[in-house]
Order: sequence, then structure tokens, then C-alpha cells
Amino acid sequence: KKNDMIKIKLISKSFLQNQVRSMIGCLIYLSTGKWSIIQFKKAFRSKKRILCAPPAPPEGLFLVRVIY
Repeated sequence: KKNDMIKIKLISKSFLQNQVRSMIGCLIYLSTGKWSIIQFKKAFRSKKRILCAPPAPPEGLFLVRVIY
């Protein structure tokens, strides 16, 4: 966290459509108390998008670099 900004760096060989927004949505649910750590782990380990929190809005999410 820096001032009013939270930076999260995600690195992968590839991402599915809306995957990052979905992951950030889950982190928002956890950080705001809508989920316990147990609920967060259950959704994360299930690998089922239906169990995830709603995707975060795209505002504020930036693609920094693509390496081929």
C-alpha cells in the first residue's frame, strides 16, 4: 500500500478472460469482511468461477507489460 493506492503484481504465462478482475474481487470481499479467510480459501481452491466474488470493476486495473 502506498498512500491511497494498493499495488498488486500478478505474473503468469497466461490469464483467462476476467481472471484478474475475479481474483481482485475475491480479495476485496476478504479485505472488507464479507468473507472469512476460510471462505476465501474455499473459493480459491475450488477453481470454480461460480464460487468467486463478483469481478472487480476494470477502473484502476492496468496491464503493465507483456513479454512474448
